[in-house]
Amino acid sequence: QNILPWQEFKTKHIVNVSNIDCTEIMWDRRITDPHGVGCKPINTFIYSKDNRSIKNICSGMKANKMRVLSRTNFSLTVCKKLRIVKTRKPACVYKATTEKSPICVNCEGVSPSHLYPKNENKNTCNEQH
Repeated sequence: QNILPWQEFKTKHIVNVSNIDCTEIMWDRRITDPHGVGCKPINTFIYSKDNRSIKNICSGMKANKMRVLSRTNFSLTVCKKLRIVKTRKPACVYKATTEKSPICVNCEGVSPSHLYPKNENKNTCNEQH
């Protein structure tokens, strides 16, 4: 089953409520490590009531563009893996931290397809994945 990049981006990174339970949402949306088996170490969710402000980051792009930094701040929830408890479901336990920050995305056509880390002290996109 081939999932469109924008659909996958929405599943992995967009929420319409600001106070999320990281452990539950990571489980509900089946967000795992890149191999699809274990706990993903970290995942960032973008709070957005509608997706226009996120899609607008890529508007006006003539072609696919890597690592575009948004001009505006977004409310983010960063979910970091705390531990694995094999005796319960979900086994992956996450801790949430919130921040307001620009986001760095990869644009495929007119839609974001991947979220990249932003350099902490500079408003630039991090080269590391």
